[in-house]
Amino acid sequence: MGLSLKSIPRFSVIMLTISTLICVPLFFMGCDTQRVSEVNDQLGQYRPLSKCNISCSCPESAFHPVCGSDGVEYISPCHAGCTNFTKDPNNTFRVQLYTNCRCISGGQSHARPDPCENNCPHFLLPVILMISLASLIACLTHNPLYMMVLRCVSFEEKSFAIGIQFLLMRLLAWLPAPALFGLAFDMSCIWWRTVCGKQFSCGYYDNNLMRHRYLGLQVGYKIMGITLLIILGWKAKLTQEYDLEKKSEIQV
Repeated sequence: MGLSLKSIPRFSVIMLTISTLICVPLFFMGCDTQRVSEVNDQLGQYRPLSKCNISCSCPESAFHPVCGSDGVEYISPCHAGCTNFTKDPNNTFRVQLYTNCRCISGGQSHARPDPCENNCPHFLLPVILMISLASLIACLTHNPLYMMVLRCVSFEEKSFAIGIQFLLMRLLAWLPAPALFGLAFDMSCIWWRTVCGKQFSCGYYDNNLMRHRYLGLQVGYKIMGITLLIILGWKAKLTQEYDLEKKSEIQV
């Protein structure tokens, strides 16, 4: 496109703005957190959970999610108060159904050995496409900004400038990013698994909170980048582009 030194920041601002706007609908495209007994569901008030499975002595480390016939997910068959089960006729090592579950309300109190299905699988493909498109548009700014660094420094300092650029990218982006996103995920956890009396890993997340924090970090950093590029565009007006041909003429 033959971008000049002054037009590169403008081009980058436009691309990042479009990428940010594409991310906005993603805040509203996602599944709600599933109803999990003893975690975020209060339906047990009609059949107190402390009484329906008190004789089961469920271990704290038990984590084998089952989906009850009432549409509520339970941490394990033990937490659902199930006292019997039926095996899969095609595989005797696999449980087909847990029955006689005292903590599940309704006529047929049973649970199947799988987490409850989400109610929004139709969001998967559109979300993948929108995230991919937003990433592609944002990546269009990489080469122009790289070229801008080379144009703003003298010939002798180009390698040094590139080294400083990649050093800052690693220190400010690549190194802290996994820790920051991991912290956002951990802060969205609503129930932690326990192994040997110690906190092990997250069993259930608040899906809405995790989606908002994950996308919020991305959008926040893009807005920060847009702000810095606007300042860069203003400074570029005061910067003379380094031209190797002109320098050669002066030396001659």
